[in-house]
Amino acid sequence: MAFTSLASGTTSLYKGEQELTNGMSALTSGSSDLTSGMTKLEDGSKELSDELADGAKDASDVKANNRVYDMFAKPVNLEENKLNHVPNYGSGLAPYFLSLSLFVGALMLSVIFPMYLPASEPKNGFSWFIGKTAVILAVGVGQALLVDAVMMLGLGLEVKSVPYFIMLSIFTSWAFLAIIQFLVTALDNPGRFLAVIVLILQLTGSAGTYPIELSPTFLQNIMHYLPMTYTISGFRAVISTGDFSFMWNNIGHIAIFFILFLAATLIFFITKFKRQPELQEQIN
Repeated sequence: MAFTSLASGTTSLYKGEQELTNGMSALTSGSSDLTSGMTKLEDGSKELSDELADGAKDASDVKANNRVYDMFAKPVNLEENKLNHVPNYGSGLAPYFLSLSLFVGALMLSVIFPMYLPASEPKNGFSWFIGKTAVILAVGVGQALLVDAVMMLGLGLEVKSVPYFIMLSIFTSWAFLAIIQFLVTALDNPGRFLAVIVLILQLTGSAGTYPIELSPTFLQNIMHYLPMTYTISGFRAVISTGDFSFMWNNIGHIAIFFILFLAATLIFFITKFKRQPELQEQIN
């Protein structure tokens, strides 16, 4: 038993001696690498010192003047190229507030002008429609010209084309009036409430103040169904960019709203006229 323990201990001692020898060899190799690294560090420090000294000497040889100072202060020159000049903040927001004012004006007209009841008994549904719509379209021209006069003569708004600007204003006014005429004629006060909801959606979802990409996904999805989206884009084209083909494209979309709601109002009047007793009672 003792002999076996002695043999096992001798073997362990031998293995330990080998490991110690290997460790000493690794330590010797590491010391050599460390010495080599220190030599390289010393050489690099000397090279850095020499380069800094040379740089300081070169810098001291430079004769400073205003051009040298400007070069260091502003090493890169930027050239500004304005694609579409907008002279002031008001001109940038004018398309938004123009559309807003024309829509609110149309909404106010529905409060003071009876959209449904005729002044006298009409001969048919079409004459009933013409009697109401003619007045509304005439007011639409008046409010558009008034807004344009205030913007251009009173506030000094500059536009690319005055005739196109006036035409777009009138067409925008008519489109908004057609929408509100149908809502109020068909639904009365609930129709005005719906018109206010439409206005609120347009204020936030028509990209009038900031890019639509910054709006919630819901507003990005419905912006194409809001008339003010196209009126604002059209006014931007005629005020700032001068892209009249884009203006006409937006007028085409505005025309869709105008025609659809006029047709809906006409159908409503024709249908209501068939109920003559009910109409006569309301007139009386």
